[in-house]
Amino acid sequence: NESLSSENFGSPSVGAATLENEWEKFARKYGKAGYGLVLLLNEEIVRPKFFDGEILLECSEKIIAEQFEEKKALLAQKAREFFGAKVKISIAYSQFETPATDDGAATENKESELDSSQINVDKSTLTPVERALIETFDARLIDEKNKNDAKA
Repeated sequence: NESLSSENFGSPSVGAATLENEWEKFARKYGKAGYGLVLLLNEEIVRPKFFDGEILLECSEKIIAEQFEEKKALLAQKAREFFGAKVKISIAYSQFETPATDDGAATENKESELDSSQINVDKSTLTPVERALIETFDARLIDEKNKNDAKA
């Protein structure tokens, strides 16, 4: 059939199962290798979906989707090197739900139960991006009420 493009026959396709099974290794290798792809490792912000020959990265924040869009060529190149075949990379902004958090009353009770050796900053009020930055850079939060440093 002449309507099929020749690029479909140039290299073997990587199956969705292989992409999914190897994703964590890929994300760890390139997420920590100085490529600016560290958020590949954070499933609260980036959720990969796998198809035959394609990885769709759904991003919970528009700015993160835009950053990955700028790095799409790099991602495709690294995916080809890692998987040994051409892998299409797609980026989408999707306001997916983050894991459920406690309601306000339960959060207030939790804060009052914490002693000075525990974290006294409510992480449920942080956005997924803020949580990712804290985890990635081992950052510290400042509790404005008590002016104490609290490691998240």
